[in-house]
Amino acid sequence: RTDAARKRIQDVVAADPSSVQARMALAEVTARTGGTGAEVSQIFTAAIKASPAQPEPRLLFIEHLLRMGDAQAALIVAQDGIAALPGHTDLQSALGRAQLAAGDARQAVGTFGQLASKNPAESIHQLRLAEAHVMSKDLGAARAALRKALEIEPESLAAKRGLAALALQQDRPDEARVIAREIQKSRPKEPTGYQLEGDVERQQRNWPAAVAAYRKAFAIAHNTDLAIRLHQALFAG
Repeated sequence: RTDAARKRIQDVVAADPSSVQARMALAEVTARTGGTGAEVSQIFTAAIKASPAQPEPRLLFIEHLLRMGDAQAALIVAQDGIAALPGHTDLQSALGRAQLAAGDARQAVGTFGQLASKNPAESIHQLRLAEAHVMSKDLGAARAALRKALEIEPESLAAKRGLAALALQQDRPDEARVIAREIQKSRPKEPTGYQLEGDVERQQRNWPAAVAAYRKAFAIAHNTDLAIRLHQALFAG
């Protein structure tokens, strides 16, 4: 009864036009029940117009546009959000992600660099700064940002995976193996470290070692992705 569900929320919005929560619910229901992208965008636009000082409609609109693959539209919404709510951390972060999605690595480096400077205790900004540096092909700066993220959050899996990926990209498999084994030691009951070791050995075409690592990961977590990786390593070997 999707039409009835949508009508019920529309009635709530009509009764209380200032309700951000109701408008966001309407956008979600419309998206999930076959509404067009234009219809969902109209709801978000109306929500922003009704509550211009609220960041949530802008943030959710940006997320929606990025999911739809419309990076340029997401970029415009993010820029408008920053103009309306200057200095808002989440909107600035959304702007950086929109810049990355639009392929503007230089601008994204600037955006995430500012966020990292303003929020030195939050590793997420260093991680995204590293992503922007990778896109701009500055691997040294990306490595420095990931190292900084690890200083802030020593057990950050995202930072460790990023460093391992950089090591492989720069043909330094031994460094990537060390990272994989550090993860295995700190998280012995999780498959992550063994999967990473398998990925390293797969890139090196060392199939017996890749199979052994993937078997260990699969013994911990029986999931489809690990089954496929193990099958591919067995087949290639």
